[in-house]
Amino acid sequence: MLRYRTAPCPYCGEPQRIEIDLGEGLPQEFTWDCSVCCRPMEVSVAGDDRGEPSLRLRGEDELG
Repeated sequence: MLRYRTAPCPYCGEPQRIEIDLGEGLPQEFTWDCSVCCRPMEVSVAGDDRGEPSLRLRGEDELG
């Protein structure tokens, strides 16, 4: 089952519509390239208390 969530790019701030495949289970982590500035970001997907996916987008400068 696919779901879509929108969050701003950590570099340019433009909204990104991210596709999440819930068939892969939660949590998930993957790399996504911004559709505007083309920079890669790390996407972390977790489930909320209702099982709905929530996103966190991080740029290279935020990774430890």
